[in-house]
Amino acid sequence: MTINGFLQIVLYFAALVLLARPLGSYMARVYQGEPTLPGRLLSPIERLIYRLMGVRPEQEMSWQAYAIAALLFSALGFALLYLLQRIQGFLPLNPQGFGAVAPFTAFNTAASFVTNTNWQSYGGETTMSYLTQMLGLTVQNFTSGATGMAVLIALTRALARHSAATIGNFWVDLTRSVLYVLLPLALILALILLPPAAAALFGQMARRDQRHSLDVFQRVRQTAPDQADLAAAALLHDAAKTALPGRRLRLCHRVLIVLLQAARPGWVQQIARDDPGSWRYPFYLHTHHPELGGELAQQAGCTPLTAALIRRHQQKLAHPPSDEIEHLLVLLQAADDAS
Repeated sequence: MTINGFLQIVLYFAALVLLARPLGSYMARVYQGEPTLPGRLLSPIERLIYRLMGVRPEQEMSWQAYAIAALLFSALGFALLYLLQRIQGFLPLNPQGFGAVAPFTAFNTAASFVTNTNWQSYGGETTMSYLTQMLGLTVQNFTSGATGMAVLIALTRALARHSAATIGNFWVDLTRSVLYVLLPLALILALILLPPAAAALFGQMARRDQRHSLDVFQRVRQTAPDQADLAAAALLHDAAKTALPGRRLRLCHRVLIVLLQAARPGWVQQIARDDPGSWRYPFYLHTHHPELGGELAQQAGCTPLTAALIRRHQQKLAHPPSDEIEHLLVLLQAADDAS
């Protein structure tokens, strides 16, 4: 185990200990229906969900009814996720034109995500459409976790109440888990992963570069799911190409660059000039976008490691990698080359 890996384990357990009291107290207020800050904003949505589902939040369930509701919800989620994968070829948000996922892979994926294990035996960016990943996998990331949380809360109530005939309402616990626990935590972690200015920088990128960066992001999340700096670098590594208005590397420039590099390697570097008003500037963007992208990421509030990964993402490395940052660069470059 590397020193960095050991430190990550130590920090993980330290975070658990430090958050146990405040997060536990907050969750207790949520499941007891007591006022919370997110509740002031999201309570209208909570009431709307109950109204649409025909749920009376004050009506509790027996343990048998609670268990049946949890099992039926999971079974329905499994069926819908399996079906979504099998018919994705006929649905929108599928620009790559992916066909149906193979039956065994679809079954395994549905079972995995509904049980919150999230085990993947495929490349998401080469198998699943955007709709399948958003409406299927991402939704299950929330609802499957919320189902487990609801069952744990019901068990806690049963132990605390001793002889009570009811243990809560599954639909209420499920809704509150998503609205008041998982969504706020996801928002906080998203801001840590990508600060608002960095998210705006990603939003300014050309659509084709966004798609490419999302593919790279998917790949690095599969190989290093706990590396937030690497994930941020994957999203922003090409930001300098198109994020700045008036300083974009357009499709015509890219085609010309490919032709020049095929005709004579080195021509693009000779033509490039650091003058935004010159016709040569797009070639400068192409050759220097790693350094420029690192500066943009740093200005947007990204961590020094994220900025360093972007600056060096096209650097030729010695084998094997000599330090932790070079190990992350190998993962970033492999994902970039494969996307």
